[in-house]
Amino acid sequence: MESRGKQNPVTLLISSKVGKVVNKKGLTEEQIIQALEAKAGFISEAAKALNVTYEAIRKRVAKNKRLQQAFDQIKERKLDFAESKLMKQIEEGNLGAICFFLKCQGKRRGWVERQEMSGPEGRPIDLRFKKSPKDMTDDELESVVRSILEKISAEVKPVSLIQNRAEI
Repeated sequence: MESRGKQNPVTLLISSKVGKVVNKKGLTEEQIIQALEAKAGFISEAAKALNVTYEAIRKRVAKNKRLQQAFDQIKERKLDFAESKLMKQIEEGNLGAICFFLKCQGKRRGWVERQEMSGPEGRPIDLRFKKSPKDMTDDELESVVRSILEKISAEVKPVSLIQNRAEI
């Protein structure tokens, strides 16, 4: 095998005998992909199965386009699987699954858990002070806070999950 310059333990070598990419431990791309698939994409579990460190697999995947694509596909399949289980729970009427889905996917329809506040027509809320809050007395600060709360309540119409979808 010809020299490829200075190499570290993770440096890839080409095996002239079989034409597969291997590392110094002799692991092929296929072995790594198979281990990742068998262990549902969990790098630490794949590393244990291959008797190498987590870092060895993580670095190898990060440096190798084919391994990165395979790893990404495995992660996407896991996500698809989890989504299919969530949809099954929704179909079975699981209220927790329904709420979770709506909070994540129904924001544009008002299914939100947090409030995003803004001024009129979506502009920022004006919070200009006549003097710096650090120079204000407690009474002055309290007055400013009351004023801000009054502005917010006058300009913002809070939407709650139940109020917005009372027909459920």
